[in-house]
Amino acid sequence: MAVPTLRLVPLNDVPADPHGRFVLYWMTACRRATFNPALDHAINLAVANRRPLLVIEALGTRYRWACDRFHRFVLDGMTDNQRAFASTPATYACWLGRGERDEGAADFASVAQQAVAVVLDDAPAGFQRPLNRALAARCTVQVVAVDGNGVMPLRAATELKQRAVDYRRVVQRSLAPHLLQMPAEKPFAGVSLPALDWLPTFAADPATCDLAALPIDHTVGPVALRGGTTAARAHLSTFMASRYARYDRGRNDVEDSAASGLSPWLHFGHLSTHEVCSAVFSQEHWSIDHIIERKVTGSKEGWWGMSAPGEALLDQLLVWRELGFHFCHHVPDHTSYEGLPAWARTTLG
Repeated sequence: MAVPTLRLVPLNDVPADPHGRFVLYWMTACRRATFNPALDHAINLAVANRRPLLVIEALGTRYRWACDRFHRFVLDGMTDNQRAFASTPATYACWLGRGERDEGAADFASVAQQAVAVVLDDAPAGFQRPLNRALAARCTVQVVAVDGNGVMPLRAATELKQRAVDYRRVVQRSLAPHLLQMPAEKPFAGVSLPALDWLPTFAADPATCDLAALPIDHTVGPVALRGGTTAARAHLSTFMASRYARYDRGRNDVEDSAASGLSPWLHFGHLSTHEVCSAVFSQEHWSIDHIIERKVTGSKEGWWGMSAPGEALLDQLLVWRELGFHFCHHVPDHTSYEGLPAWARTTLG
């Protein structure tokens, strides 16, 4: 499946190496084997170059707030991905950091130098973009980051919008074409790739990772909630069957909440916004014809032409959630006081 150009971010001017052994997808944000534009692009490169696809999911220890709870959740997802990729023509491996000063850079370079091209995840918040630049600087082959953050590509809105109502108008004006360019639910369907009978020496088994041996915060322990796409889909299915019908009225009800509870899996990339939208569309028997000629109103109710719960959930997913990504994309210093909107600084002052 072709990935829209708006989602592709070239990080160097180096051409692909036709003599490379494989296409490398270094997975760090969109941690899933489905509904993943970066994976779609990596598959396209592998098919076009008739090379194997090597997917390496990486988890370092030097990210902010690294702790047992977050690590355990991501490791659960790695275990799911091991299982998911085992039934595909791609080769999957895990890289687990141990706290080295230049963590993972040498391991990454040792694999990347053998690649036809390298695909990375593009994410606007936190460490991802500085990390991508550092990784690209070590590459002698083509490096492309791919935006899989939401249904609206980050580069679809060229001007910063700081209010939900303003960003909602952008979404209502521009969304329809992007709904027609959904990432693949079954990205390997009909795909044939050469086999790769090789794994890097650093390949690790997430199931045997000893959290106690890692230089992360051990005071924040794991919780019963399991990470990974399998748990995410089970949670989504339960929500759609039992709480979705009262989401608009009950999502803020403390005693009997109808909130989706999907945030952890969305945050760690185990579940895609596209997949949640697909579940809503199916539940509502909805098609894109409902919005093709719809007038841009900026209203959070009535624009989708579906039930009140569906309207409310999609507004949370595609406006409020993606507004955060939109802000981070347009404001590089979004973690600083100076990066706050003027109205927010005035309020804090």
